[in-house]
Amino acid sequence: MKREEEIQAALTRLLGLGCWYVASGGSIGTSFTLHLGAKMPRKQPLTNPAVSEEFRRYEGEHILLVWCSWRLDGLDDALASSDSSCIDASEKLQAYLKGRKMLAATTFNKTFDVLLEFEGDLQLRVFCDRFGGADWTGENWQLETSGQIVAVGPGYRSSIEPGR
Repeated sequence: MKREEEIQAALTRLLGLGCWYVASGGSIGTSFTLHLGAKMPRKQPLTNPAVSEEFRRYEGEHILLVWCSWRLDGLDDALASSDSSCIDASEKLQAYLKGRKMLAATTFNKTFDVLLEFEGDLQLRVFCDRFGGADWTGENWQLETSGQIVAVGPGYRSSIEPGR
């Protein structure tokens, strides 16, 4: 199977799963993680008092981490983006994605930009704009599932490794 097909297949596993937690804001700025599927007990509970007790004890069966540029679109307007203030981006991601099921996931081009469609006519667009450089190692997005970790970026780079 080609890398493009493997990455698309990994995203396809998210279809029909609900997003039960969005971790965003604070020190990670407008980057965020979506926790999807079953709630899995953490090996080591978190101690951060800024997050819910539930999140301290559990993590998603599937975790999508987004570090690059993104935009959340509603039916008639853009709702938030990585250019929003940290507080606004966090509030909007929580308000619009928490509790919603993912209906579709599509990757585009060699950088693996992503379009994620959620219930309620919501679209989350991920723009892989981290292109790398001589000393840059940061990824654009990463998907952690039981069994594998898909990492995309910078640039045209991607990897699929054994996971948790």
